[in-house]
Amino acid sequence: GLTQATALDYGQSNIRVNVVAPGPIRTEMLEHAMSDLATATGTDITGALNTLTKFIPLKRPATPDEVTGAVVFLASDDSTFMTGTTLTVDGGACVVDPCGSAVSTAGMNWGGGK
Repeated sequence: GLTQATALDYGQSNIRVNVVAPGPIRTEMLEHAMSDLATATGTDITGALNTLTKFIPLKRPATPDEVTGAVVFLASDDSTFMTGTTLTVDGGACVVDPCGSAVSTAGMNWGGGK
């Protein structure tokens, strides 16, 4: 992918290229984005987030601090021999399809059709 290709291109210049791939992070932006799901499911933002994350193994969104640690690690001397890596910080979402499963069980059709 792009991360590996860029790491290959810039490695000879001692430039490391790594990516942090987070899952849902409980921020103001995510809460705003969940307002339609909350309305559609007749709940509040917390209920919408519970719907979104119920299939994620850790069953919740991350806090910003939980993702910051991964970024700090990749920027630190502890990761000087890492390049071309995607560090997934998603509560286990990568092993399931949390958004598709959660939305389909909530009876939502986000494809624009009726």
